[in-house]
Amino acid sequence: NYNIFVLNLRSPLHGECWNPLSIPFDFFFKGEVDKAYEFVNDIAENLIHSEKSQSDPFWDNSAGSLFFGLVLLLFKYCKEFRKSREYVNIGNVVRLRNALISGNKTIKKNYLWEYAKSDPIIASALIGTVETANDTRAGILSVFDQKVRMFSIQPNLLDMLSHNDIDFDIIGKQPSVVYLIVPDEKTGY
Repeated sequence: NYNIFVLNLRSPLHGECWNPLSIPFDFFFKGEVDKAYEFVNDIAENLIHSEKSQSDPFWDNSAGSLFFGLVLLLFKYCKEFRKSREYVNIGNVVRLRNALISGNKTIKKNYLWEYAKSDPIIASALIGTVETANDTRAGILSVFDQKVRMFSIQPNLLDMLSHNDIDFDIIGKQPSVVYLIVPDEKTGY
């Protein structure tokens, strides 16, 4: 008589879907920005700093700030333009990165950057990448792209993380078990 859920990161087609950005977006949408920012920061820490460079943490920290800023920019955009929560996912964070910064260059007169600068928290998270020297930007983007590569090369994983099949409200209210299947030979998950 248990609700059984399986998050299968080893084989994403054989389990439920879970969007890690849905809970912080719900907080953001309800105006609970402190909680939203905390959740997004936790995701950035776990994703970007999973294999942190000990010799020069600048690049990981900068890539983490870029991720944090992009997620908040996506939240802001989806809330203000009344986009459904389906738009809030890791795939769109990566697409937003590509729209904001093409290759190694910030797109001149980029409406997204102008829009981002209207929020001081988002602007402060993104400015270190968007308005820095080309070589520095290239290094930050290289680290960021390497950290999110697992999503780009695994469309099934990206799809699995784009929406929710799990009703988290029943966990704790009804007997439930969540199995997490992770590749034990890799640390990125």
